[in-house]
Amino acid sequence: MRKIIGVTIGPIVKTILSANDTGQLWGSSYIFSYLMKTLIKKFDSSEIMDEQILPAKLDENYQIKRVGIYPDRLIFTNNTCDGRLLKEKIDKNIDEVVLDIATKFSDNNTKKIFKFLKDYFQINYAIINENAVENIIIDMNEILDSLELDYRVLPKEKINYLMKELSNEVVKKGFLAADANILNEEIQSTEYIAKIHDSKSKYYAIVQSDGDNIGNIIKKIGKDLERLKVFSNSLNEYIIKAIKVLDDYKAYTLYAGGDDLLFFAPLKSRDMKKELTIYDLLDNLNKVFKETMKKEFPEEEVSMSFGLSITYHKYPLYEGLSLAQGLLFGDAKHFEFNNLKKNAIATQIVKHSGQSSKVILNQSSETYRTFKNLLLETQNDRNNKAEIKSIKNSFREGNVVLKTLVDQKRPIKSYFKNNYNKDVHIKFEDYINNISSLINTYREEKGKFDLSEIYNVLEIKDFISKGGNNEI
Repeated sequence: MRKIIGVTIGPIVKTILSANDTGQLWGSSYIFSYLMKTLIKKFDSSEIMDEQILPAKLDENYQIKRVGIYPDRLIFTNNTCDGRLLKEKIDKNIDEVVLDIATKFSDNNTKKIFKFLKDYFQINYAIINENAVENIIIDMNEILDSLELDYRVLPKEKINYLMKELSNEVVKKGFLAADANILNEEIQSTEYIAKIHDSKSKYYAIVQSDGDNIGNIIKKIGKDLERLKVFSNSLNEYIIKAIKVLDDYKAYTLYAGGDDLLFFAPLKSRDMKKELTIYDLLDNLNKVFKETMKKEFPEEEVSMSFGLSITYHKYPLYEGLSLAQGLLFGDAKHFEFNNLKKNAIATQIVKHSGQSSKVILNQSSETYRTFKNLLLETQNDRNNKAEIKSIKNSFREGNVVLKTLVDQKRPIKSYFKNNYNKDVHIKFEDYINNISSLINTYREEKGKFDLSEIYNVLEIKDFISKGGNNEI
């Protein structure tokens, strides 16, 4: 009887959040992609993997420079072994893979490193009969989720051999860099990333993304192995295209697998024709995801949600990463108002001064389109700083008249016309009109809201327009 095998590896989040520099951060992600890649090769060569379901099988010579593209879960089938023999073979394969990785460490104490990695890597698997499942991915993921909850407490070690191997100076000369085709190349610092577009900028973006409504596709596929392969191939196609989009923007991809991305990026970049902002990058990624998945699954309304953390380049890495993750899974993925769900960008800027601004916008909304229009008003930012700041601060300090108009759902155009009608205001009439439109669309799409939310939108707009090269 055909058996379905699911494998999960970790602890990815714990390892990433332990990183103290960008070398450790890159290595913390890549080591798990490398682990999954070598497990797949081992299972395949030992003839216990008959069909690889998820992720889709890649040509073993296929390589994307620097980026780990293997996810943390594997699902495959076996038609030949009984349960006991299959378990013995899987256990043996896992030990051989971990030992092989241990031998590649720069420290020659292979025996201790092997023991450390055996304890550290959380490699769990499940074997189930095909006739015992209704939906291969959903049922297997539920089992793997429960296995991940049984987290082994790691023994305290005087030396964390993994983080030592992943430090900036070691990792760029080691086996992971060789595998990623970046041997002896510098791992970009957060300060370097912040200054890619503007040498004065001290801020950069950390972005984590996840596909929306993918579960609907999986539910409909059920046990259809051929459709599962099509689904897996679509995800691979998206990742390859997404990495190209990220490279063109000069972003630094830390992880790309399935429908998930984690990357650093400057707040602005430039293509052959025009200047781009981080939001143009996110829009392009969302577009690529939709177009790729729609080719094989045209009936599904898929999209991409993002957690966008913008922090000072010396801000602790683990805090910026935790913030991006919380923005994605705590805010963007839960966005819902009227008929707008998910498909959101949750943004938070944490300034060096400690001031913070947070906004959640749906990418299909008129509010977001108006926000994007405001981002184009960079010339007004430069030439009318005092007036722009005055308008923005009126929302933060509490504008009783405007609040009353908004709460009572009364027209607000006359308010702006009466309050910003001096000669100096003519210079940035479009800017004022866009703010008026922003309030109108915010009111229509969210109902009741606090005017401070408008201040946060304008604060983030100003910060992005200036490329984060000074605090506002």
